[in-house]
This record gives sequence, C-alpha cells and structure tokens, in this order.
Amino acid sequence: MQQSKFIKNISEVGEYSSDSNILLKTFENIIGQFRLAQVNKWLNKAKTKGVEGENIFKILFVLVFVDLKNISQLMHSGYGTKLNYGKDVLYDFLKNEWVDWGKILSNFSRQFLKITKSKGDSTDISSPKCLIIDETLLSKTGKTIEHIGKVFDHCSRTYQLGMKALVCGLWDGKSFIPTAFSLHNEPGKKSNIILI
Repeated sequence: MQQSKFIKNISEVGEYSSDSNILLKTFENIIGQFRLAQVNKWLNKAKTKGVEGENIFKILFVLVFVDLKNISQLMHSGYGTKLNYGKDVLYDFLKNEWVDWGKILSNFSRQFLKITKSKGDSTDISSPKCLIIDETLLSKTGKTIEHIGKVFDHCSRTYQLGMKALVCGLWDGKSFIPTAFSLHNEPGKKSNIILI
C-alpha cells in the first residue's frame, strides 16, 4: 500500500531521519535481526557481475525510510554521493528478471512473524485478524515510460497514467504483513499495451 503523500516522515523513524549515522545504524540493527543468508544467495545468483546484489538490495530497502521516493532522488541526495556506482546499476537490478521478488517478500514475511512472536509482541486477541487485498494506483508522469498506459482509478473515478499495484497481506491486529503482490496495467482501446 502506498504511503499517504501528506506524510513527510514515518512517525517511528522521524526523529532519526535528521541524523544519517543514527538512521543507518538503526536500519543495520533492524536488518540484522533477519537471517538474510538465503536471500543474499538468491540475489547474488541473479546478479553475478559487478556490485553484489545484497548491497544493492540494502540500498533500495532503505530508500522509503529516508524519505526518498525514487532512485533519481537518491542520486541527487547526499546519500547518492557516497555510492561507488551510478543509477544504472540500481535500475538494472530492479528490472533483472532473475530476481524473484515474490520469494524474497515471502521470506521476509515469515521471518517477521517469527521475530515478533519470539519477542512476545502479542497482538490483542479481541482485535480482528484479516486478509487484506488492496489495489493502489501508481500514477506516473513522463513521455517515455515502458509499459505505461491509462488505468482506471476507483477513488477519483477517472483514468490516469500509471499502473496498478495489487497487494495481498495479513493484518494481525497490529501490523500489516504483505504476502504477495503484482503490477498491472490495462490493455487500452487498441489492446496494444503489453500486460506485465
């Protein structure tokens, strides 16, 4: 699900976002609780040359938490100057067909549930537990974007340029844990847009 455009920082990390050293140490601590050996194995098998896949994955993982919406903003920020590679490395990694994002998400979801259970972070028994299916419009602007077309936005009842993200997740009364996702576009009037 998309973060509201009116929220500048996520409340839990807002106080840390002004100091990049504290922020990066916080995320190293969070990521350190997950066993990433299997994920790193998948990533490094998918990307065999150049920068290791696990390093690129960590950079992309932290983007949303440092209030950067995309790779372009990362490259123009202070964080981008610390990277030893250009934006093409990140874009190539994202469109690498050998990276199984669904398997990685499933692995993180299972580990998240185990970590919260082991820490005794129990949810309120009276709160409902739900399976949520969310369809979010990912609106885009630009003239040369692959696989983009006009899609129907159910909220505004209009057609907008972009794609739809379909996310399935579990609400346990305290946390939303995504379990599966897919991106969709509509074929258009001439049915000449490739569905992904």
